[in-house]
Amino acid sequence: MSFIKKYFIPTILSLLLIGLFSCEEDTEEKTDDTEIVGNWNLIQAYTDPGDGSGAFKAVDSSKKLVILSDGTFTSNYSMCVMNAETDETGSGTYNQTDSLMYPVGCDYKLWFYMTQSGHLEVHYPCIEGCGERYEKVE
Repeated sequence: MSFIKKYFIPTILSLLLIGLFSCEEDTEEKTDDTEIVGNWNLIQAYTDPGDGSGAFKAVDSSKKLVILSDGTFTSNYSMCVMNAETDETGSGTYNQTDSLMYPVGCDYKLWFYMTQSGHLEVHYPCIEGCGERYEKVE
């Protein structure tokens, strides 16, 4: 029993302390305003039927989103209806810090973020989950 008290317990405690203090800082770069500023084309849409089986699927769409450096955006469609391509145009403001978009004329806000692959995802307030994935136009 004295072996356990003398060697085993201090060794375990030392390993735990080393593990706690040797954690690496999260080095993933946060998205800044300049990464989202630009022209974006819709390439995929996400819908979930309610059972968690939803996935992004390629779409043939002419939807375009333009994000400006002054905190505003425009679109060639109404952002109040996710799956519809309309003759209406859209606009609004965004807050990069909160990852929120506020389309003019809609009764809700949208959530957005950059994926690791450099796509812009915009998520609508759907009960079952829905969103759109955009690719930056160079």
